[in-house]
Amino acid sequence: MLKFLMSSTILFSLMMLFSSHPMSMGLILLIQTTLITLLISSISSYSWLSYILFLIMIGGMMVLFIYMTSLASNELFKPMNKFMLLILIPYITMNILMKNEMNLIFNNTKPMLTSSIKYDIMTSMNKIFFIPINLIFISTASYLFLTLIATVKITNIKSGPLRMKN
Repeated sequence: MLKFLMSSTILFSLMMLFSSHPMSMGLILLIQTTLITLLISSISSYSWLSYILFLIMIGGMMVLFIYMTSLASNELFKPMNKFMLLILIPYITMNILMKNEMNLIFNNTKPMLTSSIKYDIMTSMNKIFFIPINLIFISTASYLFLTLIATVKITNIKSGPLRMKN
């Protein structure tokens, strides 16, 4: 699994170098963030860092998406060039060949992994509801809710988006 995540991260980094459209770059960045989040979560025993990274990047991507649709809404999307296909085809064949090896290894260790994963998930999810941490959790959730309400009240709906409506 780690080899697949690492190779996918490298592939999307190479794809980012050769993409020119802002929306495709945003999609690649979103996929890259998801892959790095999964990689950090699988390596670390505490997955809070990966959750926070993912939420911050999703928030930033939402702002960038709104900005790009308001400024460059009519830009044409160019199809994938041949050099990108030359990078993509060996990657896909390598992952298909590696998948058979990984299935043989994973089938032997599957019963041991499922019981330990279930235990780890249950203990990590129960930690946020215990007494010292639940106050932090409740105060953070209420702060985010109040910030959401304040942001909605501050924005002027009559001003509208940056682009002109036809």
